[in-house]
Amino acid sequence: LALAPALALAVAARQAARRGRRDAADDLPWLRVLLVACWAFVPPACLWALTALDVAPLWVRRYAIAAQIAPLVAMGLWVGLFRGRTRWWVGLACAAMFMAANGAQLSGIFHGRVVDRPQQDWRSAVAAVNNAAVGSDWPALVRSDLIEGRELETSDDRELREYCLLPVTSIYRLDATTRRRLVPLPTTRPGRMRSADLQAIAPHDGAWLIAAARTEKSKASIVAQVQAVLRRTGGPAHVTTQQQFDGVWVVCFERRPAGRPAN
Repeated sequence: LALAPALALAVAARQAARRGRRDAADDLPWLRVLLVACWAFVPPACLWALTALDVAPLWVRRYAIAAQIAPLVAMGLWVGLFRGRTRWWVGLACAAMFMAANGAQLSGIFHGRVVDRPQQDWRSAVAAVNNAAVGSDWPALVRSDLIEGRELETSDDRELREYCLLPVTSIYRLDATTRRRLVPLPTTRPGRMRSADLQAIAPHDGAWLIAAARTEKSKASIVAQVQAVLRRTGGPAHVTTQQQFDGVWVVCFERRPAGRPAN
């Protein structure tokens, strides 16, 4: 799909070349502009569509990094339209705009560091669970939003489970002094858990959910699926607290009889 516009432009360029050298010279700049536009917009559009349709969560900056070069090429084409000193001034203006759009310099001024704030604040999410007054031994259900997490629905591979738990077991670790059970959740359908995990969750009075979710709608869907699982394993589970940390949600579920207030 991403190559279709490029192939169409290649055919158009060939037809323009057949009409004569002069006509081809007139058409070539526009063909270059169209090709660069496809280069810049088609790959991100495909990634966004795959994510929006829930085919694969590919709407991540690193997967579209190749398209980020296209604006530089477009600037070069634009500078090439000028002559003499004007070209130098336009080139300097383009360089200044690129530096401002890159955001690194502005981030250094406003945040005191070149790297901007993380899109997913797992450190604060893990700290919230570690510092909670209740549920120190409750199981923690982790949805890391990794692409590999989709395989958890059908795979029982130990290394895959450990990999999907890395956000809470590597740099930022859940309190190691407790005997908390960690359960990695599938990315697409987090409500599908192993029978062994379901049996381990059942005896507890509650559970923690630490889930990466890009939108409120996605978070609500994850919470509903997990809540349904907890209801099947040991009775109704009520949401007592929920916090958001830059794309990572921490939700506390507690089982209690209806009408009894939360602690």
